[in-house]
Amino acid sequence: PPDIMKLDKLIEINFEDNDLEAIPAEFGHCTSLTRLSMPFNSLKELPVEIAQLHKVRFLNISHNKLAEMPDCIGSLTSIEMLDLSSNEILVMLPSIGNLVHCETMTLGLNILEGLPREVGNLR
Repeated sequence: PPDIMKLDKLIEINFEDNDLEAIPAEFGHCTSLTRLSMPFNSLKELPVEIAQLHKVRFLNISHNKLAEMPDCIGSLTSIEMLDLSSNEILVMLPSIGNLVHCETMTLGLNILEGLPREVGNLR
């Protein structure tokens, strides 16, 4: 909904355990977000506009239907905790190496075939 753009001061959103199949692109305007939690839904992808959420430190999109790590996550360089567990992820994209501030990354219960060499950028 377009009214989401008015939520530019919102710092936390929790959409846990709904039947969401998509996240509106307008969420890219919630630029004050530091926590975004969307586990236990039916998400297959994220809108590219999520890449505008540069303050996000906590991102949980576990227990969804993602087949690959959304590339927009690689733009969220402030992330400290990323949970992509319990999806259908086969491939992690090289942009995972951009998350140099990430302290906790949970990838369990996917179908990963390997990790890109850029994962070595994480410390």
